[in-house]
Amino acid sequence: MKILLNKKSLREIIINHISENDLGFIFSKYNDRIYYFQREPQSVEAFDTMKIKVHFKKGKIYCTLHSIVNKSLKNNLYVYNGLLNRQLRLENSFIDSTTFPKNICYRFENTEESLIQTMSRILYDLNTKGKNFIEESDERFYDSKYKKAMEFINNLNLDKLKLKEQFYKDSAFANNSIPKNSNPTFRKLVSELNDINKGEFPVENHMIAFEFLHKYMNE
Repeated sequence: MKILLNKKSLREIIINHISENDLGFIFSKYNDRIYYFQREPQSVEAFDTMKIKVHFKKGKIYCTLHSIVNKSLKNNLYVYNGLLNRQLRLENSFIDSTTFPKNICYRFENTEESLIQTMSRILYDLNTKGKNFIEESDERFYDSKYKKAMEFINNLNLDKLKLKEQFYKDSAFANNSIPKNSNPTFRKLVSELNDINKGEFPVENHMIAFEFLHKYMNE
């Protein structure tokens, strides 16, 4: 006989299954259909979390992993492919579709048996695809550009409010184009990043400089 789900069993099954993960995520809190899990600290720099959003009536679950260094940018999705903040929407490897958003949706029926099966699949994807994401996130601390940019902002001794005001004035003058921003501090950091790869001037250096300077100005 199949046992129907209720909110209590839903919570227990989700938390119990994720507690078996290999990455050190532990349950943190629940709020507004979202279960929050936090990774046991591996670095003083990074804040790693996992969000499991449940649509109970629709039978859908979505999982997102974050690795955040710049907390002042944690709600800005456009920087989640940078060096400081990274995001992964966990993809369901148990379905054929690779089309977004179908590929990030985990479905379950209104029974404990169905949810247990779904959570087992999520746990598998977390321990494989999620593991790759976490390992890549940890490796960024050894990246030469990460080290250079972090050293740069750690050695800055400027009035953060004045720098922030001037930076955004320069940004407005450049029509909010990050590469065209003429702010002297920003340009200096870009120049030092460019020096790492002599003769190459990748556009990504402008975004890296923006990420780190934003961190300095806002944290």
